[in-house]
Amino acid sequence: MTQGWVAGSETTQLANRKVLHLVVGVLLLIIFLLDASTPIGVAVPVLYVVPVVWFGVWSPPSAVLPVGIIGALSTVLGLLGFFIAAAGNGTEFDIMNRILALCAVWFVVLSILLRKGFEQDRS
Repeated sequence: MTQGWVAGSETTQLANRKVLHLVVGVLLLIIFLLDASTPIGVAVPVLYVVPVVWFGVWSPPSAVLPVGIIGALSTVLGLLGFFIAAAGNGTEFDIMNRILALCAVWFVVLSILLRKGFEQDRS
């Protein structure tokens, strides 16, 4: 039996990884579209936590770099969504809300990285 995060053949594991990446990409796209199209005061950017958690839970313990990449993509999309939605009209309150949402994303990224480190130490 192969060692891995999902029991099965390497073909099955590869297919599972592709589905996982596809789901994360679709989630990021949907959240970005919502973020860019809703008024700036709506707390849509906190949803960028969802793809990070989804990937963190369903990826193997060795998938450390992709978690950071998804966190970075969430940050870039969150900032881009702010500039599109605000169109120069963002208040200090709106900026603070965006910063807090992105801090939540990075708190989750760091928590997942710690968890993956503990999982790697166990095996």
